[in-house]
Amino acid sequence: MPMKPRWIHGPGSASWLPILMAGLRAALAGEPTPPPAIRQVIKGGAPPDERNLGGAIRTESVLASEARAIQAVKLSDAIEYTPGVRLDTTCQNCGATEVRLLGLPQRYLAILQDGLPMQSGLSAVYGIEQIPVGLLERIDIVKGPGSVMVGPGSVAGSINLVPRIARETGGFLEASANQMDRPGGIGTPNHDLSGAVHLVGPQRATGLTLHGLESRVRAIDVNGDGYSEVARRRLVAPGARAWWKPGPGSQVMVDYLWTHEERRGGEMAGGALDRPPETTGIAEAIQSRRHGATVTWDHEWNADWSTRVSGGVITVGRDSYYGGTGPLGGPADPDWDPMLPPASLAPVGSDGLPVPPFNVDWAPGLGLGRSTDRQGLGDARVTWHGMENHAWTGGVHFRHETLRDRASYREVSDRYQNTGLMLEDRWNPSDRWEWVPGIRADFHRLLPRPVVSPRVAGLWRPGPEWAWRASAGSGFRAPELFDEDLHVSNVGGDLQVVRRDPSLREERSYSMLLGPEWRPGARWVADANAFFTRIEGTFFNEIDPVQDEPGLLRRTKVNADNAWVAGAEASVAFIPSSALRIEASWIEQRSEFDRPQLHLGDPGGADPSDPAVLSRRFIRTPDRHGSLKATVRNGRWEGFMGLRATGPMRVPHVLNDLVGDASPLLGSYPGQPLRLGNVMRESPWFVVADASVTRTWEWNPGMQARLTLGCRNLSNTFQSDLDTGRYRDAAYTYGPRFPRTFFVTVGLSF
Repeated sequence: MPMKPRWIHGPGSASWLPILMAGLRAALAGEPTPPPAIRQVIKGGAPPDERNLGGAIRTESVLASEARAIQAVKLSDAIEYTPGVRLDTTCQNCGATEVRLLGLPQRYLAILQDGLPMQSGLSAVYGIEQIPVGLLERIDIVKGPGSVMVGPGSVAGSINLVPRIARETGGFLEASANQMDRPGGIGTPNHDLSGAVHLVGPQRATGLTLHGLESRVRAIDVNGDGYSEVARRRLVAPGARAWWKPGPGSQVMVDYLWTHEERRGGEMAGGALDRPPETTGIAEAIQSRRHGATVTWDHEWNADWSTRVSGGVITVGRDSYYGGTGPLGGPADPDWDPMLPPASLAPVGSDGLPVPPFNVDWAPGLGLGRSTDRQGLGDARVTWHGMENHAWTGGVHFRHETLRDRASYREVSDRYQNTGLMLEDRWNPSDRWEWVPGIRADFHRLLPRPVVSPRVAGLWRPGPEWAWRASAGSGFRAPELFDEDLHVSNVGGDLQVVRRDPSLREERSYSMLLGPEWRPGARWVADANAFFTRIEGTFFNEIDPVQDEPGLLRRTKVNADNAWVAGAEASVAFIPSSALRIEASWIEQRSEFDRPQLHLGDPGGADPSDPAVLSRRFIRTPDRHGSLKATVRNGRWEGFMGLRATGPMRVPHVLNDLVGDASPLLGSYPGQPLRLGNVMRESPWFVVADASVTRTWEWNPGMQARLTLGCRNLSNTFQSDLDTGRYRDAAYTYGPRFPRTFFVTVGLSF
């Protein structure tokens, strides 16, 4: 079955209330069925025994049916209702989005494809909105230190995409149209088109799946200032999956996915989105291309021995533009005065700076850049069951990555190489106990000595309804550049360059988790989890003390202060029958540095208009958030309702004179905004409601049609204090990613 677009919302109550009430009556009258195991053990890609309380390693799983219920098309859509997970938009112009897990941002999270880390540092942020989920069996989200099995970067946890293998010849087609609220009435709707064809051979020994996704989002100007809050996007993602079972217990699978996405945000008035970006007041334009291929061989030699050998190749290319004639000057700038000299020819004052009035030097190519990333991966693991109550797994993992980022104002050329050796034991001394100790040693090219990461996880079942989980371990992040280091912040024309300090060392983490799970019968599942992570030598992009190039902000990635994250999460599921499922989750957390860190401004205090903004608290990280969702099935009808609540968080904000030379303040001149100061804002609470209703028709065996009506962000909750104009602080954004969106989806399975 296909999975569909994400944020679901239903029409008015007149449509979904009778269905909901009918589903409730059917659910309460029916016989309860055992709920699926919420906590799962990732072992060979197989789901756990649904009769027990799961395994020692805490895992949340989003099944294909659950992703379909919330109308998920891409990875970012499918995980939005997972406990402890929050999505955050970090740029008003391009809509860059990242995943945050248990109080830590995405750079502390590993994204895997069937166990291989297939997202590079360059593709990580935009990548979560470019991964289709229609061909996934499930998404496993492991919480806590995962470096033993995964390697560097999995401090908060990992997201593993488990592929689905078709069992019979068939396929699906699906089309979805959606319309976002916008000033000035209704425009052309957005759409998602997806499909797949499965060809399965005799005895299911061979198979081939061809699949594809085409998605289009049109730009939206929410506050009517002529500049976008939702970037224009077009994604094309075709792929293929083939498998062969040469004998009993053996399987070879080849997977390939190509994605090409175009994003454009910034000035919209007068058809600016269709003009070259360097001729507009402000623009961010990104073209991302990714090729990813993996080969996996699983083989069970006998009852005691099994192996898995896999490898992958990823190539990522990104062409980007950040800027415009407003910040970078040019004849198309409304402030351009042909009677004034450019800054480079203007008189120079005693401070060495040009004396206004003058035109900003036109540099149309300054914001252009090209990034490439090539990554090769290899992984080999052997599992031995020859010792009673033990399953030993040993393996070696290899990664080689070459990153290049070139622009007229910067050039980065990095090469990363890491080899990891791991050993893990799954030990079941009795029916009540399970222990999973493990250790990993990583040899990274940029580090002088190997990094050793131990971990131990335990499960205790005091009775048939109770289980306690605990885990402790260490992880690390290698001294590498991450996607956001190469994503330029453009505030009033300042472009950013980040370099790696030559003495940069790894960032070490030490984590602990402890929590119970309770299943009082077949109708209820409840669990809680307390977590704590200590991070030493956090990476921080420090502002260089000497800034000698106007319009260019230089930063250096250094090891800054230590930090900690602590909190607790709780979730409960009520499953009175197979017709109704209600789930709720809540998280309370704190994330702090040991000492205040500089986020904005001049640390020396020389410029009163650029004051230092420091904070011990992590920015863009709320202390609390939660979700509630309900799924109702009644025959051929299915309904979904969901709520996501997010508490206040700290967001840095650069204040500018947004009208440039129209300001009465001294120092303003054509093409240059006046910086008014820096502040740390606190965002308000916001709640997002989604709903949908689906009708299914079945006729010939294997033929099924589905119609879904829904609405995302029913109350049209959106940030109310967005900056306006071309000199806005594009990074000052929080809250829901999209305004209210009505949609209709039609699907056919055969």
